[in-house]
Amino acid sequence: MITSLKYFQVTTLIEKQYKYIHSLENEFKILYGKEVINREGYSYLKNYPLISSYAHFIYVWFFPVFLILISSMKIIKDYPGTFWDFHFLLSIIIFFGVLASTIFYVIFQKYKR
Repeated sequence: MITSLKYFQVTTLIEKQYKYIHSLENEFKILYGKEVINREGYSYLKNYPLISSYAHFIYVWFFPVFLILISSMKIIKDYPGTFWDFHFLLSIIIFFGVLASTIFYVIFQKYKR
């Protein structure tokens, strides 16, 4: 859970920084009447390679869904017949932490623009 949460946190932070840098570029362009700063990413987005689209799909959609499916299968497989088993309750709590952080990450990725 901690690893997936940390990955989602770092990815979200990077995405927010890109948005901030892009807004600064626009401010400089308005202020000076020309492009003062033009990062590589701006022109890169215009010609987004197919492999980057594929990698984006894998990291933003496939891995989170796969993580939820694998976690769900583990919970179902490890069900001891009662909810009052300590280890099973701990697994359920961790599962819901992973589920919540994954859902929030996917929502952020979908609605960040």
